[in-house]
This record gives sequence, C-alpha cells and structure tokens, in this order.
Amino acid sequence: MVSVHLNGRNANLQVSSFGDYTTLEEIFLERVYELPHGLTPEAIVDLGSNIGIGVAYFTLCYPQAQIWAYEPDPNNWQRLKSNVNNLHQVQIFNVAAAANSGTALLSADAHRGTSSGLFGEDMNQSVRVETWSLDYILEKIDRPHIDLVKFDIEGAEYEVFESFTGWDRVGVFSGELHQMDNQGTPEDICALFTANGFDVKIKGDDETGVIHMLAIARCGE
Repeated sequence: MVSVHLNGRNANLQVSSFGDYTTLEEIFLERVYELPHGLTPEAIVDLGSNIGIGVAYFTLCYPQAQIWAYEPDPNNWQRLKSNVNNLHQVQIFNVAAAANSGTALLSADAHRGTSSGLFGEDMNQSVRVETWSLDYILEKIDRPHIDLVKFDIEGAEYEVFESFTGWDRVGVFSGELHQMDNQGTPEDICALFTANGFDVKIKGDDETGVIHMLAIARCGE
C-alpha cells in the first residue's frame, strides 16, 4: 500500500509491480498529466486507467471533477476497483477503447499489466473483452462537453481517434503516443488533432521512448 499526497489531500493505492512504481513516478513526480494554469476540468474521461494511479492523481488535483474510467485488462480491473472503491466521483467500466464498439482480443499477461494491447487474432495469454468507441463512450456519458480526455491505450490511439467524430465535445486531450506496426505514426496522430482544431505539444522521454502529447482546443473551434 502506497500513500500519495497532493494539494493537501491524500489517497492510498495498492501497487505490486515495477511498472506500477514507474507509473507513480511519471504521474506524481514528473507530472506528465499536469495541465496549464487556468484549466480546471470538471468532467474527465480516462481511457486505459490501469490500476487507477492516474485516476487518483486527477481526484487529488480536481476534487470537484466527475471521472469516467475505462480499463479492459482483467488483472488491472480488480486492482482498479480496489483503488477507487471509496471515490464517489469516479465511475469505472471494464471495457477497452477501440475504433468500434464490439469485442476484441486483449493480451492479458498478469506480470505485464502496463503493456496490454488489442489484437485481431488469438495470441498467448489473450482474453476477449468488450470494446467501445470514443463516440459511444461520450454518448453514454451524455454530457455536452468533456473537459479532459486522458489516454494510455498502448498503441490503439490512432484507430480510436481516426474514427472519432465528436471533437467539438472535448476541450483537452492528454496521453501517450506509441509507434506501432500497421498503425499511424505519432506524427500522423498529431496531424489528426491539428486538423480537428487542436493546438498540439509533444514531449519525448529519451530513456523510455514514450511520447506524451497535450492537445488543447483552439478558441472558437
């Protein structure tokens, strides 16, 4: 059990792997999801919530915010439920963000919970999971505007956002970009956001190779 403190508030998290501690460092020390001054989201969608470390960060930063969290991996899902069980402003869903609503196969290695991904065919240690498109997710939330969409979806980001149509309903996107075979490049994804009315900033981590993106809707678009 790890206790995290931020803005005079604290949360307790169950962590178990090296990947969990790496995520703690990224989110609470490096502040990869820190928003520019003046942005105070009240409605947050978290795609790829893993065990809930990002959810905890958002609840400590923005205690007034409502959060909808999505995590398909069955191992992560159990720990996510434990970590957010007492957070009344959080709703969690055992589904994967994808291009289309339906089902897909997910790699589900219990020892590599931070690197699960969707596949089109059977692979070792895979499970079939429910998938929702981002348009369907926003439809079910039924709010006119989402202030922040955070995403860490292990390479599915290009297909998720390429199929997305509700750009005018989101104020900010923040998440990880991955270079994946047979998918769009990080440059393609940035161009997609720019073409849909967002100012995009990226920051690469030379040690891990991960690229973090922040995209903010341009005023009047």
